[in-house]
Amino acid sequence: MALSPINIYDVPMEKYAYSLTGELGTTGLSPCVAVIVIFSDHTIMMEHRSDIELYKYGSEAEAFISG
Repeated sequence: MALSPINIYDVPMEKYAYSLTGELGTTGLSPCVAVIVIFSDHTIMMEHRSDIELYKYGSEAEAFISG
């Protein structure tokens, strides 16, 4: 039996999406970061962020602090 087609939502850069069923994706991640959060009720949140946007928060020195 063939499955019915499922639409997959493409999360654009600098945006986020929330899904109860998980049909989320994103393209063009080469210079970017995708943050994927799976909640205990199996819902999903995905955020597509550019590396330039992430540089606003913190510094390279903070990221590589050894304990």
